[in-house]
Amino acid sequence: MTLYEIKGKYGLLMERLEEDGTDVDEVLELFSDLQEDLKEKADGYGRVRANCKATIDALKAEEKRLADKRKHYERIVDSLETRMFEAMKAMNQRKIETDLFRFGIVKNGGAAPIIITQPDLIPPEYLNITVKPDLKAIAEYIDKTGDCTFAEIGERGEHLTIR
Repeated sequence: MTLYEIKGKYGLLMERLEEDGTDVDEVLELFSDLQEDLKEKADGYGRVRANCKATIDALKAEEKRLADKRKHYERIVDSLETRMFEAMKAMNQRKIETDLFRFGIVKNGGAAPIIITQPDLIPPEYLNITVKPDLKAIAEYIDKTGDCTFAEIGERGEHLTIR
């Protein structure tokens, strides 16, 4: 029986309880059977979930292993590039051509970086000011006073726990 069917039968049982002349013992027995079906279904869901969680953990471990391996090679590439750059700078060599590669020292792209030396002297038209509400302080104010005209505490959601 599917969860959809269990939910449907539960709804029908609840409707039967409201009808006159319903055999309450029969409905309670059917309800007990439905609870057992739900427990069985929940057990199956739990097993599939546990299997999926184990697969997720294995995939995360593999992702970490591959990320570590990638980072290792990135460090090697960075080291090689840094050593070549430093050697070329030390020898005042801006270009090197080999049969396979061309090395060159060039300026970085984009505009030259701006270094702020005296922030107090920046004119207001060059400042971006962002104002955003302090949600934690507003929540504390509502908790303390119980009244707030500009905000309210929302309803907390629910979630399923499986252990």
